Amino acid sequence: MNDPKTIALERSQQGIRHSVLVRVYEAGLDELLRNRLIGPEEIEDKDKVARAVERALTLWGDGVGSRLTAQ
Repeated sequence: MNDPKTIALERSQQGIRHSVLVRVYEAGLDELLRNRLIGPEEIEDKDKVARAVERALTLWGDGVGSRLTAQ
């Protein structure tokens, strides 16, 4: 496993200046499902969940709000 300094250098060389770890729990998966960013059969696939989270953050960052439901 690479050490954090090596990872930071590699990301910097790729033009990535900042990154964060995003943990997705059950409520987050439910939100991705409700917003149709991921299908029920995809919630066990880490790569698909990661792409769905990236799409959600991009959409929500652009002002396209999440379709929240009262719980």
